Amino acid sequence: MKNRIAFIGSGKVSKFHIDAALAAGFTVTAISATDKSKSALELSEKYSITNYFERTEDLLNSNLYDCISVVTQPD
Repeated sequence: MKNRIAFIGSGKVSKFHIDAALAAGFTVTAISATDKSKSALELSEKYSITNYFERTEDLLNSNLYDCISVVTQPD
């Protein structure tokens, strides 16, 4: 059984993290970012991630993951 990973964040570097997770054998099950993130929706479509959440809180409450990758911009 593959481990399920969810992503929080959808900035420029996110696609590299998603690609790496897929290459490592994870199943990407969910994604969210800031409320109603257009880029998170686009990534969900590009990678066929079936669960796009408009709110991160909803993703966290979903139980659709074994682990979460939080991808944020460094300050």
